[in-house]
Amino acid sequence: MQPDILKLDIELVRDINQNLAKQALVLGMVDFARKTGAVTTAEGVETEEECAALRRLKVDFGQGYLFARPMDVEDTLTWMGDRRQR
Repeated sequence: MQPDILKLDIELVRDINQNLAKQALVLGMVDFARKTGAVTTAEGVETEEECAALRRLKVDFGQGYLFARPMDVEDTLTWMGDRRQR
């Protein structure tokens, strides 16, 4: 197995800041990803505490309501344009 992206399911992400077993599992997955040249993405990040825990565990990317809600294409382009100007 040599994936490009290793996506961490929302079940692993939910309340990861409070669950040492989830943290240990994610740490192992991050190590696997690094050793195989993949990046890690956590789905379903909803709180600052979850985000902080994932950062400490060296997860590469996150997606979820903490960052943005689902939106249509026009709103997405506007949102991205606003981000690029900062």
